[in-house]
Amino acid sequence: MCIRDRYQRRVRGARWLHMGAMTHTQTTLTKTPVHPVLTNRTEYLLRDGPEPHKIRAEAIRKAHPEVKELMGTEPLTKFVAVSVVVAAFFCAYLTKDLSGGWWLLATYAISGTFQGNLFLAIHEIAHNLAFKSLVANRLLAIFCNLPLMLPYAYTFKPFHMAHHKSQGEDGVDTDIPSKWEAKLTSNFVGKFCWLFCQIFAYAIRPGMIKPDLIPWDRWLVLNWVVQFSFDAVVVYFWGPWPILYFLCGMLWAASFHPTAGHFISEHYVLDWGSQPAETPPETYSYYGPLNLIAWNVGYHNEHHDFPAIPWTRLPRLREIAPEFYDHLPQTNSWMGTTLTYLFSSMNGFNRVKQFRSVQSQDGKKSM
Repeated sequence: MCIRDRYQRRVRGARWLHMGAMTHTQTTLTKTPVHPVLTNRTEYLLRDGPEPHKIRAEAIRKAHPEVKELMGTEPLTKFVAVSVVVAAFFCAYLTKDLSGGWWLLATYAISGTFQGNLFLAIHEIAHNLAFKSLVANRLLAIFCNLPLMLPYAYTFKPFHMAHHKSQGEDGVDTDIPSKWEAKLTSNFVGKFCWLFCQIFAYAIRPGMIKPDLIPWDRWLVLNWVVQFSFDAVVVYFWGPWPILYFLCGMLWAASFHPTAGHFISEHYVLDWGSQPAETPPETYSYYGPLNLIAWNVGYHNEHHDFPAIPWTRLPRLREIAPEFYDHLPQTNSWMGTTLTYLFSSMNGFNRVKQFRSVQSQDGKKSM
């Protein structure tokens, strides 16, 4: 039996469950095969088995030892990131005299594009893939944070690392919407409001769910001091409008901008065709053209399998190991995914949690 066959057997061996009624004393669970359907879910999907990325990465390492050569820093990252920051401020200056509909369009088409790119630049740098030096990576992330107007870069990293190490773990993976968010998104109006304000959910949720991961140290202070000092300089020389321009761009970049679709498409359990796999995937990849302005974050299965491979080499990983990736479900359109989420009966419960972690959290609540 080849390595790929053994890998697929291990994945199929993972059991999937519905989450039943939750109380403070017990959890009722129905063990039935689950496939992601676009229905108005009232419960999370549960995984009672190994985390798929670790299994696949192990199999790929055995089948293709050469993937190790793809790991490491990408020198191009720092040049692209700095160029995007400079271009973002230059375009902000060019649009400062616009008004009305043209100004609003600029916040969407220009600011939204740059802000979305910088979110993902900070994501790439959080994996220490720009420099070998930890200090240099942190400083670059803080620099890339400047057009975002709110200090975000340093706090993002510990929560994102937890998302990778403990994907689906209840109370640890803060990428999963909280229960009240999932309930809020049970109707069109709730989903529209949540999508438009999704950036606030990503900013506030981690600290509420896992506050002990907030790094209270001098780097956090530096991120805040540098950011708010820079904001003050912008207001002093340009006035308040550039701040509003960038903040509006942030809202678009995490909601209805074409590249914002990655927020939903990466880990929400979607319908993937008339003949779905035995178990629904927890991660979807996107191989479309928007990866050109999104640091190849669409290669998301590849990224989660090998977080130490930089953005420029993720396509090469797929080329080396097509037998592990080509059969996986993928999304063809980020914008289409956002619209599907909005107009279908999907909601925040279309996410997968680890069964044992839910049991553990439920036990703590009942104590």
